[in-house]
Amino acid sequence: MVRYLRENNVSLSKVRCILGSMNGSMDNITFSKKRLKTICADIATDLMSDDMQKTFHTFIKMRNDDPNFVYAFQLDNQRRITALMWSSGNSRRMYSHFDDVVTFDTTYRTNLYKMPFGMFVGVNNHFQSVIYAGVLLTSEETPSFEWAFSEFVKMMGGKAPVTMLTDQCAAMGAAIRNVLKETVHRWCKWHVLKKVVEMLGHLFSSDKQFQDDFNKVVNHMLTKEEFEDSWHAMLGKFGLEGHPELNRAFDSRSLWAKAWFKDIFCARMTSTQRSESANNVLKNTVPCNAPLNLFVQQYSKLVKEQELADHEQEKKTKQRVIKLRFGWKIEDHAAKIYTKKVYELFLEELHKTTAFIVTQTENPHVYKLVHIESERRQKWSKVVFEVTVDEETSRYSCECGLYNHFGILCCHALLVMVQKGVTEIPDVHIMKRWTRAARENLAEHLLPHQEASIQRHSQALRHSVLENTVKDVVSLAESDAADFEYAMKHLGIL
Repeated sequence: MVRYLRENNVSLSKVRCILGSMNGSMDNITFSKKRLKTICADIATDLMSDDMQKTFHTFIKMRNDDPNFVYAFQLDNQRRITALMWSSGNSRRMYSHFDDVVTFDTTYRTNLYKMPFGMFVGVNNHFQSVIYAGVLLTSEETPSFEWAFSEFVKMMGGKAPVTMLTDQCAAMGAAIRNVLKETVHRWCKWHVLKKVVEMLGHLFSSDKQFQDDFNKVVNHMLTKEEFEDSWHAMLGKFGLEGHPELNRAFDSRSLWAKAWFKDIFCARMTSTQRSESANNVLKNTVPCNAPLNLFVQQYSKLVKEQELADHEQEKKTKQRVIKLRFGWKIEDHAAKIYTKKVYELFLEELHKTTAFIVTQTENPHVYKLVHIESERRQKWSKVVFEVTVDEETSRYSCECGLYNHFGILCCHALLVMVQKGVTEIPDVHIMKRWTRAARENLAEHLLPHQEASIQRHSQALRHSVLENTVKDVVSLAESDAADFEYAMKHLGIL
């Protein structure tokens, strides 16, 4: 029990409290606090001994349980490990379906050797985070990242991501340019603006109008002109012209601002916060100075939890009948093809159509949409959008660029479709990665072990369901004698 608690980052004082609770009272603990410290120290020593050997034994066991599990390592001239990467079969399968956008972050360092730990993270068709691989590095120089990115692509069957989001690390940027030549690299918006927020903390805390204006400028401007005009207007309004951090952020706007993302598919991600959220979970479950073998085990638990959450969403999507909100035929079509979460995001755009009126221009294939409150909006705010329709291909192109960036039709294109009596989303605008059918095909490099993987995955799933059910039975039966007798009677029959 003590070992299990310490491996899951439970503090010494909490371990003692848990033991006291299990024994009815702190007075009933059979050993002293000093003895408990000794036990914990012995556990830590045992975990650290032969650490690398235990780590590779863990990898071998994972490979036996999961034929598509892979790992790789890099050695220096003295045969010492300088980098270590691994990925589960399910993570590789998920990448084969959702390989378009990856975030990468190395801010996490909670391990015995203080090695930077990076996670390659994406998003699935339920808009959930997916961890594709983890990598431990001894250096954050360009050659280390080149090895990590090259090895990641090999593990994923040779296909590089379309878009990659990182922080402003120059070494990462150089590695992406050298190794992932076809991948579009963009910066995490949150990292870029972090220093701005720190430098202007007094304004953010004391002036709500500044908060609102800043949020509107950095998160909602759709065109380059709109962003630049609103940015300068904000600086003038609050007397911030010449502010060094704001100027630096503005000068690098093409690498992080939404308006420069609109023609680049990012699955609606503009930051590495999906990676950082996973890092935070690890930080709470992995003890400080954890040896590598324990770190790998805890990381695997995090990946498994994500797999179970994903499976639950897949099951709900297949079972649930979605209730329509507007009753339009195009909405009914969206409900049939999209997952629940993506359908909800589609509805957000459908709802926004009520804020515009549409008129046809002199060109019969171009429609102009005007915001119904255009006169009340800021003078720099874009209130008119043009949608061009290619009747031959059924493609609706809007200058806002939302479809190219997100893969969901914008409210402007949807309004034109509704006006034209279109009842189904054109095939050219159905991005498979957001649909219920996103996972129909398996990548060739994973096919050899498909049957074994399915069998093992099913066994793991059955184990999880049984385990959770047993926990529920215990919780219900332990507090009442009659319930306890009933549970024991029926368990005895089994």
